[in-house]
Amino acid sequence: MKSFLAFYPTPSSERAARATRELLDRLQNQAPKSATFDLKSLSVFDLSYNGATRSRVAIEMPSGGECYLYGDLFRSAVKGPQSPVEALTAEEKRRLENTGGASLLKDFWGSYVGFYRHKDELFILADIAGSIPCYHMEIDDVHLFFSHLEHCDILDRTRLTINYPFLQRLLAYDKIQTGETGLKEVAELLPGMRWRVVEGVLAREQVWDPRTLAAAPLKLKDADAMDMLRDTTLSVVQSRANAHGSVTVSLSGGLDSSIVLGCLAKHRWQGDVNALHHSLGSEDPSEYRFADMVAQAAERDLFELPTPIVETLEDPETHPLSARPHRSFGAINPQALAQRHHAPLGAAVFTGQGGDHLFLASDLPLGFADYLQESPRGGRIPSELLSAARLSGLSIWEVLKQTLPYTVGRKPESSLLAAIQKRSTDVNSEALFSADLETTLPDWVTNPLDLPPGKFSQVNHLFHMFQIRSVLTQPGQPETCHPLISQPLIELCLRLPVYQLCLNGTNRGLAREAFREYLPDAVRLRVTKGNASRYYAATLERHLSKIAARLADGALVQAGLIRKEDVLHFMSADGITLRKWRRMALIYYAIEAWLTRWSTYLRQG
Repeated sequence: MKSFLAFYPTPSSERAARATRELLDRLQNQAPKSATFDLKSLSVFDLSYNGATRSRVAIEMPSGGECYLYGDLFRSAVKGPQSPVEALTAEEKRRLENTGGASLLKDFWGSYVGFYRHKDELFILADIAGSIPCYHMEIDDVHLFFSHLEHCDILDRTRLTINYPFLQRLLAYDKIQTGETGLKEVAELLPGMRWRVVEGVLAREQVWDPRTLAAAPLKLKDADAMDMLRDTTLSVVQSRANAHGSVTVSLSGGLDSSIVLGCLAKHRWQGDVNALHHSLGSEDPSEYRFADMVAQAAERDLFELPTPIVETLEDPETHPLSARPHRSFGAINPQALAQRHHAPLGAAVFTGQGGDHLFLASDLPLGFADYLQESPRGGRIPSELLSAARLSGLSIWEVLKQTLPYTVGRKPESSLLAAIQKRSTDVNSEALFSADLETTLPDWVTNPLDLPPGKFSQVNHLFHMFQIRSVLTQPGQPETCHPLISQPLIELCLRLPVYQLCLNGTNRGLAREAFREYLPDAVRLRVTKGNASRYYAATLERHLSKIAARLADGALVQAGLIRKEDVLHFMSADGITLRKWRRMALIYYAIEAWLTRWSTYLRQG
């Protein structure tokens, strides 16, 4: 797990200089072995467990500026697998200076946070998926940047105050990213954004916008698109593996994680690779046979890890003092479980996260509207119409009814916002009504500009994917990596038309064809997906009374964010398993735990 803390004192501020000396003394006393990188005006401390961060590059710039790159970076111009960057070329430094650090997002990709100082300006950027958290707060004219507030015991956290409006938005949509956090004084760096600190003031600017790429679609033959998709996927998966040396693939038995293992095994990646499958202790249909097929095809042993229902739900008072609630609070930690069962784990655990959004697991017919917009007289109109009908399960007449209005001026709407509205429950309905999400989400989530409807749906659903990361850290555990969520693959899939990604009217159809030689047909062609709905239902049933009691008389009710009577109605034992969004109770419990912990901490001073 990558974890860092950085200090940037406001130039010419005596108070900042004094506060910095105190913070440095405190850190040296509490963590004397932490790796330190002192630039002229920036100190960065690596708080990672087990030396997880291999690529840390401190660079003197020609103009006298400084650059510090934290994490694993790869060059965008290099085709095929590569190792992490260890130094910058003269041209890369020049571009960095000319763009205020923004060239990082064009010249490189990976999992990183970059700091670039030029004279009295400091620029902070991160990879476009926000793989490493980056938060900011200011104390006594010192700008502090960190990945995990819960690791920063040297900071005076009693100065912080709870951001109740953000918690209200979080109840409405638990993956919300607005740049706010649960604490008023702490801000979060969002995907594609650049922070600029000048004269002690932090400003924000969006420098990467997925709509820009999506608006310039590639016009490739299907075979060429398959080749490009396969080559790009191979490149990012094997490059990510090169940063770790040994890898365990969490193999669900589905298409996306199977592609990840196939990319490592098919071309004989030189590091150690093994596979692990979680067998759920519930009545959900087993996916083991599909995972075993893939492992055998890849000539790798498969470790079957029994994953039981959570026996004891963690008490709210144990939630870490993090900047925002952990969605996974109370759930089984899969890596800790693997270690208890002596599962063979590499330096990193790879998942297939991101494949649904990029390869496009969609049943919407909107790709036909996209085709009509891009090729109004195209020769494939009949076949694309039939493909859209096959994908959606609708008649061709219903497809025409839904798609033709977009050809005469209908503006695409954010399908993400519509999906959030459907998550209304007894508990969060008032929060959802008051959250005003449309004005707090990034513009690219709500405003299509000139994108056609199918591509805009894919773009705004990237919001689900960005910032998927392991945030609960424990010593001795391998790092979790989502190799498909990598900038080259993200940008390629943004430029491939929706109807091509869903080739032949099949979700993830292009990927299925591109990896024909990598996977058993039984896995490659299956369109059903495994799920864990019964696992979560059983978890909820086991802890129903505890969750209901804590929510009904807890911190959220006391803060006026939810009502006791709504909680009791939603959590009633007779009806909870029948409610569509019953899993949301576990999310509400995590938010309750976070607020309980912080309220107690701040009250006790």
